[in-house]
Amino acid sequence: MDIGRTIFTHEKPRRKLDAATFGTMGIGFAACISAQVIEPNLWTIAVMGDSAFGFSALECETLTRYKLGTVVFIINNNGIV
Repeated sequence: MDIGRTIFTHEKPRRKLDAATFGTMGIGFAACISAQVIEPNLWTIAVMGDSAFGFSALECETLTRYKLGTVVFIINNNGIV
């Protein structure tokens, strides 16, 4: 996540959310769902590790059921061994 903060820049406010200093895993999909409800015409992108995906994988069903435009990148950083 620290590397992602330097690579993924943003110019407008309220365009990027991360899990902050203590790394609360599993909030990525919830953030994407709420962003899609507020701004349905914009796409959201979720970049998460394998553990974070494991904690919230069922939220993919919610994104699909309501046809919310979200692109998901899952990085296998061996969080689950």
